Amino acid sequence: MSRHIDIADGDIITKGGLRFRINITRDDSAALPWIDCEGHGVVSDWTSRDKRPGERILCTSYGGASHRFYDVATSMKIARRDKWSSGEWLPNPATVGMERARTVEKDFEYLRAWCNDEWHYVGISVTLLSNSDNAITNYNYVLRGIESNSDDYLQQVTHDFMDEMIKQHTKETHEADYWAERDVITSDKFTRERK
Repeated sequence: MSRHIDIADGDIITKGGLRFRINITRDDSAALPWIDCEGHGVVSDWTSRDKRPGERILCTSYGGASHRFYDVATSMKIARRDKWSSGEWLPNPATVGMERARTVEKDFEYLRAWCNDEWHYVGISVTLLSNSDNAITNYNYVLRGIESNSDDYLQQVTHDFMDEMIKQHTKETHEADYWAERDVITSDKFTRERK
C-alpha cells in the first residue's frame, strides 16, 4: 500500500478507519539555518562593511545599506575538514577539491534561497478527529522546524504521526473495552450473588 498522499494545510485524511486534520503553518520561531543546523558554511551578521576577498554577498537588506556575506574561503576549509560531499562517486582523487567547491556552492545557493524566502521553516500538526470533526484531546502531534521544500519528509512525518495515533487509539480503545466489559461482568455477578 502506498504511503504517499499529497497533503496540504487544512486537509482531512482518513487512515486506519480514523480521521485526521493536517495543519501546516509557517514556523518563524526557528533560528537561521546556518546557526540552527550543522553542515553549513560561514555567514556574517548584517553588516555595512565592504565585501572581503573570499566572500560573496548572500543577501542585501531591503534598503541596501547592509549585507550578509557567505565566507567561501572559510567554508571550503570547513568542507575539507568535515569532508563535505554530495555523496557522488569520484573516479579521480583530483576531483575531490572540485566536489567540495561544488558542495560549498550548493550550500551558498541553498542559504540564499532561504534569504530570498524561496523556502522557510514550517510546523506540521496532525490531530485525530471525532466523528463530528472535533479534535480529540491527547491526540495532537506537532513537529516544527521542517523545511517547507521537504515534501517527502512532510509526507513521512504526517504518516508516522497518523500511524502512532492509530496504535495509541487502538490500544486505549481495547483497554477501555476490556475494563468496561469487566466492570459489567463484576457488577452483574455481584447483583446475582446478593439476590
